[in-house]
Amino acid sequence: MSDPAPEWVEGQESPTDGLDLTGLRLPVDSISNYQLIGITTVTPRIRFLSIRAWIVKAFGESGLPKSYDAFAAFALNVETAIIIGILLDNRTLPYLPGIGKALLAIDEGLDPIPLERLVQQPAVNLYAGSSYNLLLGYSQEDSIPGLTEERGIPLATVFEGLISSTAFFRNLKSDPSLKSVAKADLAELGQAIHLEQISDSERTSLLAALLPATPAETWTKRELRRIGAYTLFLELANHHRRLPREDDIFAMALAYERSLPPLLTATLDGYLCYRIRDALAVGHEAVLGLVCGELGRHEGFVPQGEIIHSIVRGTETDAALRNLGLLLDQETIDTVRFNTLVERVDAQLLNRTTARGLVFWQGVLHENVLIKTILQNQDSAAVLLPVIWLLCQKRVAVDDLEEYPHLTMLMHGGGARIGLREVVFPQLSIWEEENSLLADVIAWLVQRTVDQHLRIAWSRMFADMSKDVALLLCDGELWRHRGKSYKGGRMDSRIADAIDWLGQLDLLQSSGLTEEGQKVLIHGYAVLAAQGGVA
Repeated sequence: MSDPAPEWVEGQESPTDGLDLTGLRLPVDSISNYQLIGITTVTPRIRFLSIRAWIVKAFGESGLPKSYDAFAAFALNVETAIIIGILLDNRTLPYLPGIGKALLAIDEGLDPIPLERLVQQPAVNLYAGSSYNLLLGYSQEDSIPGLTEERGIPLATVFEGLISSTAFFRNLKSDPSLKSVAKADLAELGQAIHLEQISDSERTSLLAALLPATPAETWTKRELRRIGAYTLFLELANHHRRLPREDDIFAMALAYERSLPPLLTATLDGYLCYRIRDALAVGHEAVLGLVCGELGRHEGFVPQGEIIHSIVRGTETDAALRNLGLLLDQETIDTVRFNTLVERVDAQLLNRTTARGLVFWQGVLHENVLIKTILQNQDSAAVLLPVIWLLCQKRVAVDDLEEYPHLTMLMHGGGARIGLREVVFPQLSIWEEENSLLADVIAWLVQRTVDQHLRIAWSRMFADMSKDVALLLCDGELWRHRGKSYKGGRMDSRIADAIDWLGQLDLLQSSGLTEEGQKVLIHGYAVLAAQGGVA
């Protein structure tokens, strides 16, 4: 069919890009934050925590009006000077905000160099959340940042000691509203900072925030979870005698026998919960990508049944199940029923054991394999989605998820985000009771994926009519592609960012832990033991 869409369906807003287009990355990200509060995917350089702390301190001593606008203008100028100075010292450094415009400012040959905005969101803003969550700072009246006496002020003071002898520092003290700086002064500033060389005193101050010897009284549980995660990363570096990788964490989290100290059990359980929700998000996003791809081959509105039929009976459908030993050579998804799939999944989950409400098994069928398979071949997603849903059920050993606090993460967002208790478990019971055809189960999940996407799109438009992220239009039982390409992916776990911070602090090397890293690993275990471990 190629009938034009009714005006009310087309809408009056231009589509905008979005990332979490099924809403299923949010539960995954909430677990990531639960495990690693204070680390984000937009804070790649740990030393910007030091730089931000000093900028806050310098503003407080500047005599400028105590308003957020005054702080923002001051911070913008100082940050620009610091970034240009760093690049004058080494112009090949990655992960610097505004590096493109900063290099242009350097290469224009102006002297003095004007301190103009380099980015829309300065690092002072990007690192604010990490600063607050690591208890380095806080927001005062009128949103002016402040520093904590325990962690923020010592870090700012240490950083100030690096640059206090520079001409830039002296000039800023005499004129906190300076708009341009001599190129030589900026070069001197960059040499004093030397971004990739962290002094012992600065490292000590940064570690006091990341892995404090005594977690903050009101934040003890949150800080212990972060300390547990960092101790895990250091332990895996020690265990493997190399730099740890994200795959190491998830492999150990799902392992039938974990060869790590019991103090890391709760941290690994958190990452197992992450992987459960991660698999759901990966599967549904990939299916949404299949729907968009199939719709893209049509013009105008198409009956949704036609699209679903094409996806369910795609070329990879039977092959993906056969590769996992869940479908025999002579069988098809039109002949096998759901309970047969359940029996075959059960048969592959060998020697099951339960701990802290979670189930572990031996065998090759698990979340890591399913995620890897889908990411390598998204055509397999539709047929693997019921297997992902089944593993959600098999991983949980209790009916009441609230019996164990860490399991409540599996319900984040409830029915709106395909919570396990609210959506997955009840629907699995229906399929088992009806013993549905596997093809019908897959079709239902494709439809549920589209419904999930449209629900998220509508909720965002309800909050802000300019945010129309819908990839397709729905008119009754008709779908129409909106011309936007889409391919599913994964939520960033922040693990790589956290491990990179350890490298920047000279705790890791290619062969595993440095001497300083060994000391910090011992310290992490000591703090966990003294506090009774991670809850």
